[in-house]
Amino acid sequence: MGSYRKIEAVVLNARDYGEAHKIVTLLSREMGKIDAVAKGVRKPKSRSRGAVQWLSLSRFELYEGRGLYTIIQGENLQRFTDIQEDLRKLAYASYLVEFLNEILPQGEASERVFFLLVATLHLLNSGNSEAMVSRMFEVKLLKILGYNPELDNCVSCNAPLKENEVLFSVALGGVLCPQCNNEDPSASRVNAGIIALWKKLATTDLKVFTRLKASSSHNNDLQRLVQEYVLYHLEKRLKSLKFLQEVENLYMV
Repeated sequence: MGSYRKIEAVVLNARDYGEAHKIVTLLSREMGKIDAVAKGVRKPKSRSRGAVQWLSLSRFELYEGRGLYTIIQGENLQRFTDIQEDLRKLAYASYLVEFLNEILPQGEASERVFFLLVATLHLLNSGNSEAMVSRMFEVKLLKILGYNPELDNCVSCNAPLKENEVLFSVALGGVLCPQCNNEDPSASRVNAGIIALWKKLATTDLKVFTRLKASSSHNNDLQRLVQEYVLYHLEKRLKSLKFLQEVENLYMV
């Protein structure tokens, strides 16, 4: 016998399945990341058609059988229309959702991850700095999932860092002091202000996030550092990064 569940979830991905169906990847508070079949949802008269659109926050009733979950019915709660209609916001949202989808294990429930994603989408949708919102999401998600690097003490000798410039080792998972700089020849030299910004974004409450300020150079440097760190752990480059860079280049012209 199967069972029924009711959840609220964000649609991370949706792909066609058969002639009229879709397989959707959902992130919910109660069940984490799961895949579900939405039968007949591509038909024009389907009542659940709007609920399974990418990036929608929707309420679903699911049936759990022997295989995939099946969506019995769905109701859209929010579409984040400003993101959907703004190319730059859309590019950033695509990157963040792909990052989450790739790094998050299947079926591990996490209220913190769910609420982080929903809050991030609200911040993007409300006209906040796309770059700052993205950095916040990256570092908070890494921290929640246990990937947060060592940023206070040397990852090799545990000495506290006091210099204006430090080395950041992706492979060793944290910062290195000058005395340990030969521990990883590929470590990047980083201004201490970048590390301070990383720590600030990781710990600042989302309710006061909009008060945070950072220079564009610090933001750009942190972006490169975080994405290098993410690439090391994912062992693959996210496809959406190319699209994001192309969109950013358009805005720079």
